[in-house]
Amino acid sequence: MIPVLCTHVKALSLPRLEDALLADDWALPGCLVWDYWRSHKVRDFTAEPWHWATPPDPSKSRTVSGTRKVSMVMPVPPQPMCPPETRVTVSYDVGLAHDEHGKDILHVKSSAVSHDASGFRIGVGDGRCCLGGTVFGGQAELEIGTAC
Repeated sequence: MIPVLCTHVKALSLPRLEDALLADDWALPGCLVWDYWRSHKVRDFTAEPWHWATPPDPSKSRTVSGTRKVSMVMPVPPQPMCPPETRVTVSYDVGLAHDEHGKDILHVKSSAVSHDASGFRIGVGDGRCCLGGTVFGGQAELEIGTAC
């Protein structure tokens, strides 16, 4: 991963973030994905069921990997010959693992497609984003990077 940002975030609970991302229902406050898209004023947000490569197993370590798609309708910035909104599908690849030092690492990769308009930037861009971190006595160290 190429680090873009590494900082301590006192209010961030990595386990709570992990739980929200691995949940079946993403359309709830506190889920990073839903909070992000809600801030972009989307409507008709729907998350498809998980497709697990490594399903969650509470009796084992928290190493999981899965994909899911979400669909929504989002506003489009005013541009000639563009509709006021577009249908968008975003594919997410979420993984939780441990690095060689035992730190929890949460990877979130996304790819978005606009179905009704082109030539504008969808909020997630066309790249990949990775979140990583560990908890130190209630404080989280967060690293955001690209090229996971």
